[in-house]
Amino acid sequence: MKRSVVAVVAILITACSERVMPPAQTALLSNDLTFYRFDGAAFEHVPRQASFYAVKGEPRTLVLRYTDTNAEFMRFSVGAQSLSQRPDGTEFQAGDSVLISVDVDAAGAMIFRFSPSGLKFSESSPAKLTIDYARSNPDIDGNGVVGLGDALLEIRAGIWKQELPLLPWFKIPTLNLFGDAARADIDDFTGFGMAVN
Repeated sequence: MKRSVVAVVAILITACSERVMPPAQTALLSNDLTFYRFDGAAFEHVPRQASFYAVKGEPRTLVLRYTDTNAEFMRFSVGAQSLSQRPDGTEFQAGDSVLISVDVDAAGAMIFRFSPSGLKFSESSPAKLTIDYARSNPDIDGNGVVGLGDALLEIRAGIWKQELPLLPWFKIPTLNLFGDAARADIDDFTGFGMAVN
């Protein structure tokens, strides 16, 4: 509740400002970003890996849930026409399938590494990634106090992608959903994280 009130105040302050910050267009290294982190108690109940088969012509969804509450914290949806090309460039035909895997960051950051690397999705029917950060540590800036600074950071937060570990991160268009969740269209496989710069 406190997090929501602070966020509303921050939105009002931002709305009254004449400056509009453009979305991030540059590549940033990991140490230039602040990644959302699962709070300590929540991370104990996070499965570290999962996989499923996506099939051309069938909608499929992978959902990761906390083991204590069964609430979902990550959803990856592949539409019936989402699969486009395998990593080797060959196109998917109706009925073709591929095993999709996701690994959760072992250190507790809200970073998800998907494979197979190089898998491509349709531009007209992209896959969709939703991250629910309701059980993330609300002290985003790490200063020991949950306050207005954290709420202002939350307004700018979004989903970022990284092609390979150690390479820069790029912010991708993100829809911030009601209830501490964010969604983005996914066109290829890589690592994704909930972060703010």
